[in-house]
Amino acid sequence: MAQGWIALVFAVHADSTPDPFQFAPREGVLPGTVQVSETYTVAGITQPALIDVVGANYSVNGRAYTASAGEVVAGDRVTVRALAPKSYGQEIITTLLVGGVGFDFVIRAQPAPAGLPTPSSFRFDELYVSEVQGYEPTRYFFVKPRSTQRTPAVRVQNLKAPAPISVIGGSYRVNGSPYTQADGVVNNGDVVMVSAVAPAISNDAVSATLKIGSRAASFTLFTTADAVTETPAALAGTQMFVVRDRNPVPLRTFVYYPPGWTASDRRTAFVYDFGGAWTTGDPAKSVSWAKWAASKGMVGIAPDYRTNQRFATSPLAAVDDGRATLRWVQEHAAELGIDISRIVVGGNSAGGHVTLWSAIMQTPVGSDPASAPLQPPAAVVLVSAVSDSSLASGYTPWRFGVHADALNPQAHLDSPMPPTIAFHGDADPTVSVTQSSRLCELIVAGGGICQFVSVPGGDHGYRTQPNLPGDWKQRTYDMIEQFLREQGLLV
Repeated sequence: MAQGWIALVFAVHADSTPDPFQFAPREGVLPGTVQVSETYTVAGITQPALIDVVGANYSVNGRAYTASAGEVVAGDRVTVRALAPKSYGQEIITTLLVGGVGFDFVIRAQPAPAGLPTPSSFRFDELYVSEVQGYEPTRYFFVKPRSTQRTPAVRVQNLKAPAPISVIGGSYRVNGSPYTQADGVVNNGDVVMVSAVAPAISNDAVSATLKIGSRAASFTLFTTADAVTETPAALAGTQMFVVRDRNPVPLRTFVYYPPGWTASDRRTAFVYDFGGAWTTGDPAKSVSWAKWAASKGMVGIAPDYRTNQRFATSPLAAVDDGRATLRWVQEHAAELGIDISRIVVGGNSAGGHVTLWSAIMQTPVGSDPASAPLQPPAAVVLVSAVSDSSLASGYTPWRFGVHADALNPQAHLDSPMPPTIAFHGDADPTVSVTQSSRLCELIVAGGGICQFVSVPGGDHGYRTQPNLPGDWKQRTYDMIEQFLREQGLLV
């Protein structure tokens, strides 16, 4: 009898659904304080899985906390960071999403103390920022490690009797008296301020809580990410140049050369600034634009600029760096194989704001006149751009403090501006489409050329928006290419 072999073939399927996990809840915490989950180690997946978060931030393997979607692999270590409810007795649920599976992190504030006088509720939602001479919401602003920060003053109101006052994690003062950590008593109408020292290390947070009678309010200091590790020093396929030699990290820019490039060329350049609300982001977000530019025969450039999360700076620093980078590109045009008269600048979201200020010749507050561009760029490309930072109608003018109007591009446009094309989703919930439409009206009124492209149904990130009719990523590229050809910048 002949014997045979039976081959058993086991199919191995890629799996991006993680094993079950449950974050332990945080019970009885002080209102408004920062809470960090225990570490979750990703398990049960055999391929990269999408990670996102609702109502909080997350960190992977100790890197900077973020609210943006990313990817994780098996073995990655994830923590979630969130703020407790602002009032006693409340609950907040944040959700970490991994591979489409949600893991809830529940935070419950302690009950309100009984038997104490009750003033009106109060909050510490802002910190004073000396660079902009104004106040910034604490949840959006990062500070330098070991720095001392203070809140705006709050007035004690509707207090029927003297009430005890105490502080945890900081110090306070009443009616201008010296700061103290000792318990005390306040009366109706007293004015109170709180001060706290930021953690000694990067990518950390600490909360300070003031108690007045049966009320409490907290504020949190988030320290910057480690700028050295979080700032790319190299990007694949590019050549890195140092624009400004600054500690702890130099200002760098990354150049992507087109096929057949030589230093003797005199090509068009395309400089594109990443977005991120002047807070997050780095050149890795814009290098795809540099690669696209190189595919069209241009020298593609992905610059860096200071952001709040890495450097504890305001938009003033970002604008200064953007102008300095264009100046550097112009000064080094010969070695980069660039025609100085054919440099195109572009940017998306807050990067568009930086871009506009590199195309405006007057030096704004916070920028170094010695770093002003040598001449205007040949054209401007804007995608979902912030072009209005004014107090009256601008996007997050509080980031600019008293300088919101002074840093408003729409109020300081040259006449004429370089030829401009501006893309904007008409359903953008972040930066209103009217910013771009109004910008184009002003540019045309000043004798310039501006092509406004309204994207039907488009949101702030319309180029990658799911289910948006039409391939708007490719259409944007194609329309930019056509626009640059019309301006004689591509052949």
